[in-house]
Amino acid sequence: MKSLYYVAFFIGVFLEAPCARSQTAAWSPAVSLARGSSPRLAVDPNDGSMHVNYIGYSSYWTSSGMQYAHLAVTDGQIQVLTREGVAGGEGDQGYWLGGTAIAVDGGGNPHMLVRAHGEFGVFSLYHSRRTVAGWVRETPALKSNVLRGFSIDMAFDGSDVLHIAWCEKTDEWHDGSYAQISGGSLTNITAGFNGTRWDNGAGIAVTPDGGVHLVYGQPYSGNFPIAYYHSGDGGATFQLVDWITSASDQFVRAGHPDIALDAAGNAYICYGSGKDESNGVNSKIQFVRFSNGSKTAHVTVAQGGSGPGDLDPDSYRWFVSDIAVSPDGRNVAVIYLAMDKAGEEYTLPGTSVVRSVGGPLYARVSGDYGATWSDAAELTPLCYLYDGRSQPCIEASDDMFYAVYESRDSVYVRFYGSTGNTEPGETPPAAGIAGSLSGLEGDGILLDGSGSVPSSGGTALVEYAWDVDGNGTFDIVTASAQYTYAWPDDYSGPVVLRVTDDTSLSGYDTVDAVIANRPPSVSGGADTTLIEGGRLVRAAAASDVPADVVTCTWSCGSWVMQGSVFGYQFPDNGVYACVVRAVDEDGGAATDTVFVTVLNAKPTARISGPSTGLVNVPVGFDASASFDPGVQDSLTFQWDFNGDQQYDTTGMRLDWTFTAAGVYHIHLRVADKDGASDSASAVCVISEATAVDEPVLPASFGLQQNYPNPFNPRTTISYELPRAVHVRLSVYNPLGRRVRVLYDAFQSAGFHSLLFDGRDDSGRALPCGVYICHMTAGSFTGIRKMLLVE
Repeated sequence: MKSLYYVAFFIGVFLEAPCARSQTAAWSPAVSLARGSSPRLAVDPNDGSMHVNYIGYSSYWTSSGMQYAHLAVTDGQIQVLTREGVAGGEGDQGYWLGGTAIAVDGGGNPHMLVRAHGEFGVFSLYHSRRTVAGWVRETPALKSNVLRGFSIDMAFDGSDVLHIAWCEKTDEWHDGSYAQISGGSLTNITAGFNGTRWDNGAGIAVTPDGGVHLVYGQPYSGNFPIAYYHSGDGGATFQLVDWITSASDQFVRAGHPDIALDAAGNAYICYGSGKDESNGVNSKIQFVRFSNGSKTAHVTVAQGGSGPGDLDPDSYRWFVSDIAVSPDGRNVAVIYLAMDKAGEEYTLPGTSVVRSVGGPLYARVSGDYGATWSDAAELTPLCYLYDGRSQPCIEASDDMFYAVYESRDSVYVRFYGSTGNTEPGETPPAAGIAGSLSGLEGDGILLDGSGSVPSSGGTALVEYAWDVDGNGTFDIVTASAQYTYAWPDDYSGPVVLRVTDDTSLSGYDTVDAVIANRPPSVSGGADTTLIEGGRLVRAAAASDVPADVVTCTWSCGSWVMQGSVFGYQFPDNGVYACVVRAVDEDGGAATDTVFVTVLNAKPTARISGPSTGLVNVPVGFDASASFDPGVQDSLTFQWDFNGDQQYDTTGMRLDWTFTAAGVYHIHLRVADKDGASDSASAVCVISEATAVDEPVLPASFGLQQNYPNPFNPRTTISYELPRAVHVRLSVYNPLGRRVRVLYDAFQSAGFHSLLFDGRDDSGRALPCGVYICHMTAGSFTGIRKMLLVE
């Protein structure tokens, strides 16, 4: 026969392996501690002993003040080591329920918050600690003039800083508050954690390094979700992690949450939600798990119904619950009240006072991180609870769970052991993970459970189940001891192996895996050569294994472009390094460099000028060059007029006088700043001037006013050229847009005129208005306004 005091802690045996063993969690018999209410519990992490405080009383109107008891489990029995009153808490009135808390520091010393009763239903709250000399109540009060029952919770970090969360009653609603006590001094009081009903629950859990996790019940905004906050800087600042509400619980009152942490800092939260007939939502006890700030589980532990462990299906309020978790996070326990208020009526002994008992108190356990839950175990049929007052409490120590609660005005203690669901003399299977789990994401890594052995009553292991990401779900179930698995993403955390033998017993082993991020690969393509002014367009080829999102950035000198496609026009010759950088979502990076050699583009030389001239009469010549795409290039124009191959005259436009008749070969050389050059040649025939042939030439360049002006639609434009030169005569509209080119060629010296017919280059009649006549001749520029009328 199995021991009454112990039960299998490897809940996977109950929940997932087919067997004839009971799925109902077995608890030790209840031990009555004393008459009282509002018990709270803390477990000493050093020795696993229990520290309990409660409000003692002998009748409904008579309180014996705050009481304390120190307990331990020895040989399967709960032993009371110490029981005493708490100095400074004598005036607490027991009939006002709630408002107690207890925690144990690193030295094993209990601390509690005690209430000093003032006027009817009004209290002040003090921090009290137990020393060698007894209990010492610190001053000043943490809070003064607090109205009756309110919810409070506290926990120590590894530096013995006491962190406190509470919801007090100042009116129907009040913001949740937080404070800490360090070295006996109250510091860092923070309020404003959204509206929380005063008796509807405040939960706190703290990591050894001071990471603070808070939950507050029933904020009065939205659909009454649970507020979950986290501080990573020891309580100096807080961030809202989530408004916790199940998708099926919209517009349902949710409240009285509690929170516990495993050794890795993952958060385990429970809360109750009421019924919503309009949406068909049943009453529920909900479980939520957060890992690294992300929700990894949200499941129902219990719900409304008529069976054992079901909640009151007609409740429109929330349900009281409390949660505890083992250090490895695998084993979770929740206790909860199945009725929110009304229940069996109970007459207090020796009085005529009739109280309404809340109803049965149940416990459920999980051995797979809260993914599935055992059948309900009834801890007591009559637990007096109303809203969050006189809350039952459960805590964990290694592989043990301890519960304390009130039933019929007495405080009871029970425990849930861990000797395993085995027959006398039988040992459970032993799971053993061989080797280290490390490598890169996407690589096949061997999961090796060959070091496992069956139970003493079994002959073979029949199943190997692997939880590869520590979320409580066994992702791989196989009959083989070895399995090759490729993590799809980088991961650092626990990997759990559960082995089951042919007697349906299970055992567990856990190791930490370190799966590093694999950086992406990227290629910008082959190196290339361009001419200056050319444009390079490239699309980077980036990839990541298995499937991280990759972001690319191109850079070329000071120029940066986001995205995988690169487009750039190179302004000048040189060698350019174009770098593409690929970064995956986990920070892995890779680069590739494309070298672009940009060659200098030479200019193209051109000579504009007359092919004939007269002795001792200046002849005008213009030099030009095609556009040099090098934006920083400057051009030099050099002339050789006498054919001696010496370029000794510089300039773009110049006049040259020949002193003798003959045929002259004129040479032009154009060079840019990078040394590229081009040459052009022209022939000019110079004749002797005679008195008969000598023309009458203008003394200077000139553009005359058109005649008539205004005109419609024709007018004559006259101009003078003192020497032969290239002439360009254009017409522009008032917007500065050229509409007609009247002349664009070399022209001899003299007096010239041409007719403008009021049409554009396409032959279309221009509208009435002001037009600009613009003339260039060598270095001369002339402008005249013209008016076209109807």
